[in-house]
Amino acid sequence: MSDSPDLIITADNPRTGETVYAEFERAEANALARLVRSLNLEDCRSKAVSDDDAHLMTEGLEKLHGFLVTAGVATW
Repeated sequence: MSDSPDLIITADNPRTGETVYAEFERAEANALARLVRSLNLEDCRSKAVSDDDAHLMTEGLEKLHGFLVTAGVATW
């Protein structure tokens, strides 16, 4: 693994005002992209508290996958 990450995701925590981040090496980012792409509505339904919650999970996964594609991590 290299010393510098290939993907950094940051977010501002609205409760604390703190900026948090996660760093990913290329292999980790690729594995995350494959996982996100492989999850479907049925997977989300098995974890959700309601059907609406499952649909929200799926929408979130689609947005995350779109981000990973735009970031050059996922190509599909």
